[in-house]
Amino acid sequence: VPPGTKSFVFSLIDRHPTAHNWVQWYVINVRRSVREIPENASGTREKMPPGSVELRNSFGGLGYDGPSPQKNSGPHEYVITVHALSMESLHVGPFSTVEECHQEMGTGVIESASTVGIFQR
Repeated sequence: VPPGTKSFVFSLIDRHPTAHNWVQWYVINVRRSVREIPENASGTREKMPPGSVELRNSFGGLGYDGPSPQKNSGPHEYVITVHALSMESLHVGPFSTVEECHQEMGTGVIESASTVGIFQR
């Protein structure tokens, strides 16, 4: 955890050209002490980290919705990113857009790390 980190933002985005940065999952206000989000935690207050907020995904619902690329559209890159922030929380609601979150994060991003998973049907 980078020094000065007070919270994290976590995202899972499909960056395939046909997906247009499709949001699979976007979680904000994850406390600094959190080291994992348990399997099947999305949509449950009991398993999600206290204080965290799941934003609306591109399917229109709140929380995680797994990869489902169009058949025969080729391999899709799913980018998983964690942003370490110098602020304890973002002041946006669950129906905010990714752009609104990025604007709210502003210069508060200390460091970011990403990894890519590839999936196709």
